[in-house]
Amino acid sequence: MRIIASCVAFAAGLIVGEAGALAVYIARTELFGIFDREGAEGMMMAFFVGPAAGALIGLLLAALAWRLFDPARSGAR
Repeated sequence: MRIIASCVAFAAGLIVGEAGALAVYIARTELFGIFDREGAEGMMMAFFVGPAAGALIGLLLAALAWRLFDPARSGAR
């Protein structure tokens, strides 16, 4: 159960991190009127910053799930 919870937490963190990075990019370009003609900044956010943020958030959530689902913590053996 502990491994499954950690994998699910990592996948959820990966999705949240990628979506969050793209949402920040879209909001920033819309709010500040930034024009990205060749799309280099958008590609950087989609293929570098998004996955990096997703991996970081995923690892943090997986570690948290690993600790929360510790059998020794719940008293079960």
